[in-house]
Parts: sequence; C-alpha cells; structure tokens
Amino acid sequence: MLGGVQAAAGFAGAFGSLDTACDAPAAEALRRTSGAKGNLMAFEVEQFALEVITELRPLMPRIRRHNRSLADQLTRAADSTVLNICEANYSDPGNRRARFYTAAGSANETRGALRVARAWGYVSAEQASGAEELLERVIRMLWKLSR
Repeated sequence: MLGGVQAAAGFAGAFGSLDTACDAPAAEALRRTSGAKGNLMAFEVEQFALEVITELRPLMPRIRRHNRSLADQLTRAADSTVLNICEANYSDPGNRRARFYTAAGSANETRGALRVARAWGYVSAEQASGAEELLERVIRMLWKLSR
C-alpha cells in the first residue's frame, strides 16, 4: 500500500496535466489504491482550487485597497479550500470525507467573498469570471467527493 501512496504522491504533486498517459505507472498505482474515479477527481479538484488562487491573485490588490478585511477573508477561504483538499487526499476515509466537506464550505465562502467584492464594485464581473467559473466547478466536485 505504501508504494501506491508514494506513487500517487508523485502523480498528485505534478502541477501540469493530469492526463494519465503522461505518467501511466503512477496513474495505475493510484487506481489500485482505491476507487480510481474518486481518487482522480480528488487530485483534479486540488489543481482547480490552485487555479482559483491564480485567478484571484491579480484581483487581490484592488479588493485589499478598498476592503482589507474582505481581502484577508477571501485569502483565508481560498487557502483553506486547497489545504483541506490536500489533507483529504492522504487521509483515512472518515477524515477524507470530512475534509472534502470542509473544503466545499471554504470554496463557497471564497465564492461569497468574491460576490461581495463584485457587489461593492471593487472588481467587475468580467474580472471575476475566471475565478467564479472555476469555483463553481470546484464546489460541484467537492460536493460529489464529500458524499
């Protein structure tokens, strides 16, 4: 089992494509550790959550300039989403489900903070659209993983 986890860790740590053809041995080890579909989705959602942060990064100075508290909360919620997903990916089944559930709550908080920033006019709908689309995807995936 440890060999499968180590191979999965190498696979999950790659920040490029999650195309299984890119790293077939690691992907096969990941499939053997438990349900392939759920595990692959778990590692994909981590990448999407990191992309949310990438999309938010250029918006943060504008939000912070108008509302430091909102910017801090948005940062904490986005960080919490990724960190809970990372913890879930290497947790036992009970903790795994709980961490995905917590990550979903944090992703929704991130979405809410971004909506507040839009409502106050700190960022435009166009500026926020990339992060919002990714957040919708992350929330849907986390909802499935937490069930």
